[in-house]
Amino acid sequence: MTFEILEEVLEKDLEEAVEVKNKEALKRYVKILVSSFSSRSDIIELKTDIKILAETMKQGFELMEKRFEAIDKRFEEMNKRIDQRFEDMNKRFDDMAKMFRTITWLIGIGFVVMNALIVIFKFLG
Repeated sequence: MTFEILEEVLEKDLEEAVEVKNKEALKRYVKILVSSFSSRSDIIELKTDIKILAETMKQGFELMEKRFEAIDKRFEEMNKRIDQRFEDMNKRFDDMAKMFRTITWLIGIGFVVMNALIVIFKFLG
């Protein structure tokens, strides 16, 4: 239904329903009332705009999801590198501890041998 037909119908119905004192004021009121209505094409255009907006938002969320996945992957790689560094440091400390135990053992053996030689020379000489 076009706006002109709607204006005519509303004007006639209002004229019959209420006592009209000023016919021009009634016409202006009906024009204002009808002009405030949205046309069907405006509504369809609005729906299309909303669909486009929703699709754009969905694409934006998908891009953000991909970014978050990339960031998660980088953090996982960083954690692996840090874990590897800690493992390397632990291995170094274990190797140093083993070396110190070996050196201490050799020094202890050296003292035992020296004490044995001293005791032997004291008895022999």
